[in-house]
Amino acid sequence: MIASGELSAYAADHMVVSIYEEGGMEKTNRLLASDAWRNLPAVREDRVYAIPVTKCFANDGVSLQKLTDMLVDMLHSRQNQK
Repeated sequence: MIASGELSAYAADHMVVSIYEEGGMEKTNRLLASDAWRNLPAVREDRVYAIPVTKCFANDGVSLQKLTDMLVDMLHSRQNQK
């Protein structure tokens, strides 16, 4: 997990973040509620795409293709909402 003070070093116009839900979400929820997170440009512009880590755990070709397809669908869906 990235400390809130380090977030700006990873900031981008669009951000894909993986969320590890199985171990509890306390730290993640604190981070997502922090001013450091809410002030990131991608967060302010609603350009953050969250993926459960279980969806991107493997690195074989089939899994990577499924992850790519999921990302394309997320980006396309978000674009159509605007």
